[in-house]
Amino acid sequence: EIARLNAMGAAPLRQLQLAQALLQTHQSSEHGRIQQLLQSVLSNDSEEARQLHPLARLLTAHQAQLRRLEEQNDRQSQLVREGQKRVEQLSERLEALRAIERSMPTRPAR
Repeated sequence: EIARLNAMGAAPLRQLQLAQALLQTHQSSEHGRIQQLLQSVLSNDSEEARQLHPLARLLTAHQAQLRRLEEQNDRQSQLVREGQKRVEQLSERLEALRAIERSMPTRPAR
């Protein structure tokens, strides 16, 4: 669908359709292209483009929200990785302490 829309030219409706199709791919590498397509529709003052402006604004807001969520997800993923690393480090320390404890002579009962 994306290839077909690319080949159809730069009419405002096609630009909007292409932006929608690219949004569906959920590829962050396409954010710039999507923004460019939507801005092109919004800056176009033709009658066809003006009729599409509300939808283009809605898609722009949707893309911005997706971007924020992706960034938040990336930050949360990093925190999880850091937390897992910390758990591993603490587990290793605990195991080392247990090994030391096992190697100590047992105390006689009093």
